[in-house]
Amino acid sequence: MTHVTSTFRSMGVLPFSAVTLWVQFLEVLLTVEEGYCKTKFVTCPSLSHAANRKLKYISLAVLVVQNASLILSIRYVRTLPGDRFFTTSAVVMAEVLKVMTCLLIILLQKRFNVKETVCFLLDFVVFQYKDTLKLAVPSLIYTLQNNLQYVAISNLPAATFQVRDQHPSA
Repeated sequence: MTHVTSTFRSMGVLPFSAVTLWVQFLEVLLTVEEGYCKTKFVTCPSLSHAANRKLKYISLAVLVVQNASLILSIRYVRTLPGDRFFTTSAVVMAEVLKVMTCLLIILLQKRFNVKETVCFLLDFVVFQYKDTLKLAVPSLIYTLQNNLQYVAISNLPAATFQVRDQHPSA
């Protein structure tokens, strides 16, 4: 089990399929030693302490805005009169968007070097398949949870849902 995965589980957060790449990307950042990452095929320069701090605050701000806007937009769309979309379609599209974002971040980290990016993905997703498979069960549970969130947000006021969703015993 990777350090990042165990950290997610200790915090009570389930990692999910589309963010598998992001978790593994964070794992690489956490295993940086002497300026280079420990990977089989490629090396990547480590980020400076100031860049890590900046990335941390940017990530926090993006997550706050994303979570608040997600709940409000889902509530608005689910309460409109007329035909409703399938919740599974929305979940799949959200996961596809997350995968594309993760791929873009990895590509940026590799300075748009497609060969290094492909090697990185092959190494961390395919060749280290046991770590990828360990995330399969939490991924399926997360998918179910996401679908149930759409049901909940359709039946609860946005503020009540947001407070209830953040509660640890939810």
